[in-house]
Amino acid sequence: MCDETRQDALVLVDGDRKPCLARRVGEDFTIRHLVMPNHVECCTYPVLEWIAERMPQAPVNVMAQFHPDNFCDPASLKYRDKYEEIARRPTHGELDASWRRAHELGLKFETTTFERRNAFGKPAILEI
Repeated sequence: MCDETRQDALVLVDGDRKPCLARRVGEDFTIRHLVMPNHVECCTYPVLEWIAERMPQAPVNVMAQFHPDNFCDPASLKYRDKYEEIARRPTHGELDASWRRAHELGLKFETTTFERRNAFGKPAILEI
């Protein structure tokens, strides 16, 4: 997946889950990271730390949208036990820990991660 020979490619993780060169020459971009259940400390933290070390000004969307589907969904006929560790949505604790770590690292994530207004029309505020 990581093609460092292409200067127009924006790639953050290769097939072995190793961070690679991330660059799109002359264009704005946002890094999107999907928080996975049971993978905050082993995966999300290292990715956020990599971004903070190499691209601290890049906007980051720390996404909470993961949901189990097909092979990961215990309610599906296609479900496979080998996906048990991701057979649920991330918990509030996992999401909070991910956002807290992004904040601690000084990443620019709030405006790309959180809605400007919540369902009640009030400003959405991250309390850290």
